Amino acid sequence: MSPDKRWAAANAVVDEKYGPVLLPLAGGKPVTLTGLGPDVSPIGWASNDELWFARIDDADPSAIGLIRFDVRRRVIVEERTIGTRGPVITAPPHLTADGKNIVFVEQRIAGHLYVLRGLGAGGR
Repeated sequence: MSPDKRWAAANAVVDEKYGPVLLPLAGGKPVTLTGLGPDVSPIGWASNDELWFARIDDADPSAIGLIRFDVRRRVIVEERTIGTRGPVITAPPHLTADGKNIVFVEQRIAGHLYVLRGLGAGGR
């Protein structure tokens, strides 16, 4: 929900197309945000006029595409990709309450392989 509580951002099907939309909280028709693509998700409002979206790249799940969108003018203001060069991102990104930082979780799992030999009756 926008700070002024006028809009909610979501992904929805409008006119048989799935993608990001703005939902007017006072009622009315959803506003489809064209040009962003169906694979983005809203992650938070930086202000009443700026909304951040994220895109996790299927080809490289350790990369997050970030898009800052001007709601009033309906244009992309900034795009950047952050690559963690690590494992897969395990939780969607979120914008902090002050609208100045984006946080996300990546998970690193350490594993060990053990080989036990001579376990059968013939191995004693």
